Amino acid sequence: MGGSLYGGVILSAAAAICGPDEKKLDQLPHVENFEKNEILMFDGKFREIIPYWKITGRTGAKIVSVEPTVEAMVNAVNEKTAAVFLFPATLYEEGIPTCEEVIPELKKTGVTIVVDAAAQLPPSSNLWYYTKELGADLCVFSGGKHIRGPQSTGLIVGRKDLTEACRMAASHNARIGRAFKTGKEELAGFITALELFVTEKPENVVFLNAYNLKQGGKSWLQRVYLDILENKIM
Repeated sequence: MGGSLYGGVILSAAAAICGPDEKKLDQLPHVENFEKNEILMFDGKFREIIPYWKITGRTGAKIVSVEPTVEAMVNAVNEKTAAVFLFPATLYEEGIPTCEEVIPELKKTGVTIVVDAAAQLPPSSNLWYYTKELGADLCVFSGGKHIRGPQSTGLIVGRKDLTEACRMAASHNARIGRAFKTGKEELAGFITALELFVTEKPENVVFLNAYNLKQGGKSWLQRVYLDILENKIM
């Protein structure tokens, strides 16, 4: 997948809305008459200062903010819901339910669940943790962070019909993902980086993970954003 995580999130949203339906994929972003055209996500504390979630709307989907409780999210699912997007990062999850708390309950509704796990590596087992163990339908990873591949690459894993829909929406097809084209050199670099990442022994891997450098219960990055919010630096 090209376009890094940005492309992966848009392709995943497109797949959730259209499935492997060529006619629907050709219509994106004009989804007003689709039976399912809404994407739900928690109204977390950092939504405005880290607004990556907005890119799901590039598909034409209506983004619906939900009160940050498991019960509210389950109750928000309806016949118009194409997917629930979850963002399991330290900043996004402050004050909202974790994937471990909400995914099992959402699975009971039958809704499509997409996890944006951009930087949720290592361990490499997280590549299948959200889908195989928790039950999410799709999960998106950045290729240029801890996998250490080309910065413009990413990875989508999950249900076969939905990953096929992602492929159909992507380049080389003349659809919404055409702009996220992956060069041959980038693809070769990413595959090599991924193979190295999944075969490395954990004790031999040294990562500077900004999200895990804890102090006083918060990561240093959280403290920076809190300082911006509280002191109106920006």
